[in-house]
Amino acid sequence: MIAQNSDEPALLISDPPITAVDFFPEEQAVLAVDALLALINGDEPRNQGHTRGELRVRASTDRAVGT
Repeated sequence: MIAQNSDEPALLISDPPITAVDFFPEEQAVLAVDALLALINGDEPRNQGHTRGELRVRASTDRAVGT
């Protein structure tokens, strides 16, 4: 059983495809830049929470594959 801590296209073409977590880095970047600009301007960042993540379950963690 194999899982990766961040998703990427290569994990889809491996044999078997590898389970991973997608942390939506584009969304993280947008929030980080917005927060930085707010701080530079002397304001409080609007969003001070967590970004989303999604588990992408694939064959590498399927217990039935190896049996």
